[in-house]
Amino acid sequence: SKYANMAVTESDLIIACGARFSDRVTGKVSEFAPHAKIIHIDIDPAEIGKIVNPDVPIVGDVKVVLAAVNERLEKMDARPVAEAWRDEVFSWRERWPFYTPDFADYEGKIAPEVLLETLSDKLDPHASIVTTEVGQHQMWALQNIHREHARTFLSSGGLGTMGFGFPAAIGAKIGCPDEQVVCIAGDGSFQMNSQEMATAKINNVPVKVLIIDNRALGMVHQWQHLFYNDRFSFTELADNPDFVKLADAYGWRARRIERPDEIDAALDEMLASDEPYLLDVMIPAQQTVYPMVAPGAPIDDIIGALDVTLGGVRVSEKGFGEAGRPRVKPSHEGVDE
Repeated sequence: SKYANMAVTESDLIIACGARFSDRVTGKVSEFAPHAKIIHIDIDPAEIGKIVNPDVPIVGDVKVVLAAVNERLEKMDARPVAEAWRDEVFSWRERWPFYTPDFADYEGKIAPEVLLETLSDKLDPHASIVTTEVGQHQMWALQNIHREHARTFLSSGGLGTMGFGFPAAIGAKIGCPDEQVVCIAGDGSFQMNSQEMATAKINNVPVKVLIIDNRALGMVHQWQHLFYNDRFSFTELADNPDFVKLADAYGWRARRIERPDEIDAALDEMLASDEPYLLDVMIPAQQTVYPMVAPGAPIDDIIGALDVTLGGVRVSEKGFGEAGRPRVKPSHEGVDE
């Protein structure tokens, strides 16, 4: 999110507990958090200063170290003075949201953001678990499925484990049989473990799978589109199986949708099913997930963040203007970008 990256960039103190400061976190290291003093706590001394040089290095168990920090703060009778800072960060969150209700990159086609916001609204956050595979759909799910409770959103994080989400969903449903369990998958990731449809059917596990289907390995396809002049290498999946027929072969209920006006009824049908159910949702292969940071750029150089002060359009310093890419940032006097 742009607001989180802005918060890191503008902060004056970062307490990093067990963080490894990977390239996904820092972006261009020389421009990472330029105003901040950094306290780095890690149990492994090899991690201290490996990427970012801390002002205060502390080697130790984070539970012990933080307890000692809290004890020292209590002795000093220290109180946070953060209200103005929180207000500023929250104003950034309002300005650069992931989604607005009128969102659509491709007119007449299903926008993943709209699909997943609608799904999120239909799920009871107290009685549902969402899992994901890896790729663009994982990012859309993280942005648009709203969770407030621990252990209700299961994802493999940065490990890139394509094939994780579907078996995780089966396990979650077996472990929590009264919860509604939905796996959000991409057409590439789902094929890593699609044979587990037999496991769900044989064991009467009424798990739901929602495939965001762009006939591509979407995340790498997006990078090849944006940064490698559309030189697509082994990321196009035009000869995917028919997932509805595949589901039928395993004895699952299934449906395919292609238009925005089909979303509501299809999600209701999926969630109401007391059997395993697969919903294949077709989206344009050119659809891109934003915001993102280009390789080698600082983390406050954000591509494709929605900006409500500019009418909810995507803005970019890169000047992309083609379909599926951020629109060129218009000139607006009085707007501080």
